[in-house]
Amino acid sequence: MADPACTATDQALTCVHGEGENAAIATINPTGEATELPFPDADIATQVGEDLIIGGGLTSNPWLGRYTTGEGPPTEVWRYQPEYPVDGPERWTDATLSQGIATISADSGETVVDGSGQFDSRAALAADLETGEPRPAVVRTTRASGVSYTVGVEDEWNHVVLPLPGPEPTVPGYPDAVFTGRGAFDEYRGDRILEYLGSPLLAVDGTIIIAELDTDLLGTLEPGEEVELVTQTERVDVRTGEAQWQLNRDQLMSCPCAAGPDTMVLTGSEITDVDRFTVGPVALLGIHPDTGRHEWTLPISTAPDAVAAGADQVYVLTAGTLTAYENT
Repeated sequence: MADPACTATDQALTCVHGEGENAAIATINPTGEATELPFPDADIATQVGEDLIIGGGLTSNPWLGRYTTGEGPPTEVWRYQPEYPVDGPERWTDATLSQGIATISADSGETVVDGSGQFDSRAALAADLETGEPRPAVVRTTRASGVSYTVGVEDEWNHVVLPLPGPEPTVPGYPDAVFTGRGAFDEYRGDRILEYLGSPLLAVDGTIIIAELDTDLLGTLEPGEEVELVTQTERVDVRTGEAQWQLNRDQLMSCPCAAGPDTMVLTGSEITDVDRFTVGPVALLGIHPDTGRHEWTLPISTAPDAVAAGADQVYVLTAGTLTAYENT
């Protein structure tokens, strides 16, 4: 396939290749069986159950939809097409499913500066996975808050549902619970059932990893003013709200991130330019998931595209190169 855009789930590897009227979706299941589905104007796709989440039209009429697949032509379940333009490159390149929200995104080629730093923004669309109702699109970066760039849908920060890698956490009695930067709620825009202040980074065995930082402090800084960052990372039981451990660092903790049997990997960033409040990644940190102990540091100069943690090795994908490191 020439220049494919691919996504991976535990169900399948899904790649879109070709463009315009010649676009097609190739799906490869865990047994290696491949299927090909012509789908004009598709840019990116990912599988959910027997359906496909597909995005396209970034340069003209951006859209995001859910389609059933089978022996016949794909059938539309829903399709979200915003009324506003979305600035970006020629095609969508990423798709994620998290907390009942489907999100597609691509580098916008623009740099944004706000109270928490300077960062590269991304064009993005998001919709409710079941209904197709528009949602704030949130894409993770290595900036202070750990997330970036909401587009198209106004929502209070309390109710912005954040990407949460890992198995979806479940709160007993609240099957529709969602996790935001201001706590967990019984449903989207519902009542708070768990209070915390920070960015949930990933889900691990009925818990969430939360990174906390006083971002108001960054907003009050003057250009050139030195600041000593202190962040607090916790592993919180979603059933009780109790912290199982706490790790304090002088770096901003964010994603890309991953959790394996014996290691959790987080991205550590620092303010690299105090005049511009520029936040840059400096290291991947190995954290013991049961104790919160910092076990190893891997220096980096750019945020990896993806990170995975196995039993004995950590895998880092950067600029098309996949490197395995011993988990020691």
